[in-house]
Amino acid sequence: MNARRTSVWYRAAQVFVTGLIVGFACADEIHVLWSMRKHPDARVIPVFLAVFLGAWIGTVIAHELGHLVGALLMGLGVGHIRLLPGGRGAGGRPHVNVAPRPGAVAIPARIAVTALAGPGANIGIAVFFWQLADRHGVSAEQHGLLLLPVILGLGVGAGNLVPLHARGRPSDGLQVFTWLLRRGGTRRNSMKDEARLKEYLAEIQRGGVPDLAGLRAMADYGQGTTDVAAATVLMAATMRAGIAEFTADIPRFVRAARNPRMRPETAASMAGRVAWVQGLEVLRRLIRREARDPELVAEIAALAEFAYGKDRSCSIARCALGLIRLVQNRPAEARRLLVGADDEARTDKERADLLAVRALVEATLGDFAQSRRLIASARRLDVEPAIRLPLVEAALASAEKRRAAQQDAAAEGVSTAADVAEA
Repeated sequence: MNARRTSVWYRAAQVFVTGLIVGFACADEIHVLWSMRKHPDARVIPVFLAVFLGAWIGTVIAHELGHLVGALLMGLGVGHIRLLPGGRGAGGRPHVNVAPRPGAVAIPARIAVTALAGPGANIGIAVFFWQLADRHGVSAEQHGLLLLPVILGLGVGAGNLVPLHARGRPSDGLQVFTWLLRRGGTRRNSMKDEARLKEYLAEIQRGGVPDLAGLRAMADYGQGTTDVAAATVLMAATMRAGIAEFTADIPRFVRAARNPRMRPETAASMAGRVAWVQGLEVLRRLIRREARDPELVAEIAALAEFAYGKDRSCSIARCALGLIRLVQNRPAEARRLLVGADDEARTDKERADLLAVRALVEATLGDFAQSRRLIASARRLDVEPAIRLPLVEAALASAEKRRAAQQDAAAEGVSTAADVAEA
């Protein structure tokens, strides 16, 4: 079963269990809300929708604040925080990243309490509004509106307690299950691996190259999500170490990118980077007029398509797929992929690579003026793309010469035909 289908089944199970819990707990309240649709006052529906939106936003914020307060009370370090959906990181989902310190005591219990704090906040707020709704003197309309945060709070709280792993992140229930029920040795190894990965990342940020053998062992044999995290760090390390090290680890990167536990945006970046490097090598072989390997090109194309399917906003995935379409003699498809992609690039280096590839595509399609404009735009970025701009200019000049030769041949052919007709 592939990762997307597994995620759908997990999500369906979560919705089913949540519906059962909320249905049994709030059957009468749901009936009250349903009866409000026939209310004679037409203003009730807009008020209902506004309260629903406010209750949903409040429920999400309360959930993440519960995690934040739980982490602080448990003495855990807190990294990035997002209270509402949006942005690129973590698939755009609200989250509170907890960074436990290796060596601290009772780490599993602390993380479990932090995970439970989010659903606990939702359920606590639901109980509070339930008590308000049952007070004397509350009108039927007020009773119905006060029940909205009750149902949403119970739904979000109970739904997050369902143990599942979907879209690259474990639910709160799965975190509790994982940390409390795994063997102690596994927990200790996991914490040690996390500490080592932090050390490796710090070494890369200082400009050095960490222990590649240790990273490779973690990528091959890491427990839980350590293997995919180690593969991500390994890619950053080998990119700094050189192309030979990167090429040697390509099978590891492909395996990690296709791992269901890998986040979609990370999988797209990893697979796109591999396809980009391999596509550049194929392009260099074609420039040296070496024979094309159809099987290798098809394999790279499949990997680039996988990366682009994981995250269409990933610039390296679009760049890789556009390059391989050019290698496959499908420049029109490459142009459709690359138009506007440079506006979504996150760095000047990625933007320069996209502009260079598109300049090659436009030269292949015969739009020489546009190709020159793209080359000029790439040169203004003051960053050398992976495809050197002199090489792109040479390809443009060669295409212009071929066009001129074809036009001269066509003109000579017309002149010869006219001479024959006159004779």
